[in-house]
Amino acid sequence: MAVKALFALYPLLQGDYGAVEKALLALEESGVSHRVFPTHSEVSGKEEEVFHALQRAFERAAEEGALVMWALFTNACEAQDPFRREERLRRFPPLEIARKALEGLKARSVLDIG
Repeated sequence: MAVKALFALYPLLQGDYGAVEKALLALEESGVSHRVFPTHSEVSGKEEEVFHALQRAFERAAEEGALVMWALFTNACEAQDPFRREERLRRFPPLEIARKALEGLKARSVLDIG
């Protein structure tokens, strides 16, 4: 099965980006399709190949010290995703819900965990 994974690495108490550079080098060596963005990277391909590429990227990055890695796997296209169905989006528009939730607050940012 083909999957896509979004992921990011956060080196802890490290003075440079050596861990990130090692992780990206491991992705290059893996041969899986990937794209690098300023805030995260995206990997896609066969499920097992993607998993092993991420595992190797983490292992290589961890050679530099402690780090945190988050990864979000998805294999649902937007048309199949029940949370993106047109009917649901009309009933529960995300932007409108966020505006109502923040109404009256002086917040400048929001953190969504979960």
